[in-house]
Amino acid sequence: MSTQFDILYHLLEAKLEQNALAIAGWGILSAVLLGTLFIWSFAVDARMPKLPIAMQEEIPNRKKRIDLFIKDTRRLLIESYNKFQDQVFGITTTEEENQISIVNKKLNPTLQLIRKHWPLNDYTSPAVTKPWPLVMRLVSRISARIFHSVEAAENDHWLDIASEHVHSAVVWTENLKKWPAVLRPLVYRFVKGRGIMMHRFGEGKALSMAATVTQCLMDLATHPEYAPELREEIQATIAKRNGVLDKQALTDMIKLDSFIKETQRLNPPDLTSFQRKAMSNLTLSNGLRIPKGARIVLPTGAINMDREFFEDPETFDGFRYYRQRIASESARNSHQMVAVGKKDLTWGYGRHACPGRYIAEVAMKLLVIEFLIRYDIRLPDDVKERPKNIEFEGLIIPDPEWELTVKSL
Repeated sequence: MSTQFDILYHLLEAKLEQNALAIAGWGILSAVLLGTLFIWSFAVDARMPKLPIAMQEEIPNRKKRIDLFIKDTRRLLIESYNKFQDQVFGITTTEEENQISIVNKKLNPTLQLIRKHWPLNDYTSPAVTKPWPLVMRLVSRISARIFHSVEAAENDHWLDIASEHVHSAVVWTENLKKWPAVLRPLVYRFVKGRGIMMHRFGEGKALSMAATVTQCLMDLATHPEYAPELREEIQATIAKRNGVLDKQALTDMIKLDSFIKETQRLNPPDLTSFQRKAMSNLTLSNGLRIPKGARIVLPTGAINMDREFFEDPETFDGFRYYRQRIASESARNSHQMVAVGKKDLTWGYGRHACPGRYIAEVAMKLLVIEFLIRYDIRLPDDVKERPKNIEFEGLIIPDPEWELTVKSL
C-alpha cells in the first residue's frame, strides 16, 4: 500500500463495452482533489490504451463479472484497490447512463418536536421485532417534520407514501439496470417499484439515515458490551445540561459519535462517495483524458478497509474514534461523525461535502439515543453473529427480515 494517500483512481466506463476503466498514480490530480477517485464515462475514448479488466482472468465470462459487480461490489472494489495501485485497470459494470439529482429543501430541525412524533412501544418482557421497517417509519416522520410540517409528520397516509417511496426508488432503479440499455425506454414503466416511486416525496438522505440507524442497532445487538457506557454518557451529558437534549448535548456525546461513525465505516449506505460529473473535457498533466459527462466517485468502502489508515480494519471498534479524539486537544474535532477529510470520506470531500450531514447527524443520534435509553437490545437467541447485509452495485441495505430482541429498561 502506498504511504501517500493522494493516489488517484480514474474509472472510465465505455458505453458500448460497459467497461469501467481505472488508473492509479501518485499526485496526478493533487491540484484538483486529494484522494482516490473512480471516474465513470459514457463513450469510448479511442486514445485510451487496452486495459486489464478486474477479475477477467478469474472470471472470463463478461456477464458473470457484471453479476459480481452487482452482488459483491465490496470485494471487487477492495481487490481492485489493492491490486491496481499504480496502473490503469477496468471494472465491468452495468452503468450506461449518468443520473444527477439535485433537490432544494427548507431545513427546520426542532429537536423536541421531532422526538414528539416517535411512537415507540414498551416491552416489559423480551420481544422480537424487525428494526428496518420500524426505523424507516421513524425516519419518514423525522423527514416530514424537518422538510414539511407537523401535520405531515402525523399523517399516516403521507408516511405510508414516504416510506414506500424511499424503498421503491432503490428497487426500481436497480431492477431497471438489469435490462439492456436499448430496452430500458420500453420497459421502464413496467419495472417493479415505479408506481409507488412516482409519488413525489423529497427523499433526500432518508434511506441513508434509516440504513445507518438500523446498522447501529445491529451493532448494539452484536456488541451489547458498549450499551452501558453509551447510556452512562447520554445520561451524564443530559444531566449536565439540566435535562435539556439539544444540539450541544449531542455534540458532547463523543462516545456515541464514535460508535455511529464506526458503524458507518464498516457498513456505509454506499461503498462510494463524492459523486460528481465532469461538465467539460479535461486533460490531466499525465495525458489522461477525462471526457465530458464522466462520473467521479471515491471508493470509500475500500479506503475504509485500508490497513495503512485503520488498525485492524475488519474488526468493529465502537470507541476507535473516541480514543483518537481524546488523545490530544488538536485531534478532538478531527474525528467527528460529520468530519470530512482524507480518511473521513463517508460524506464526500472538500467544500462540496454533503451539506445535509449536520441534519442527518442530529436525526440519527436522536433515534439511536431513544433506542438506547428505552431498550436492552440483543440478537435473538438463535442468532450467534451479526446478520449479513443486502449488497448490490455498491449499495448496502439492511435486510428487512433482520430481527432483534428488545426489552424495556
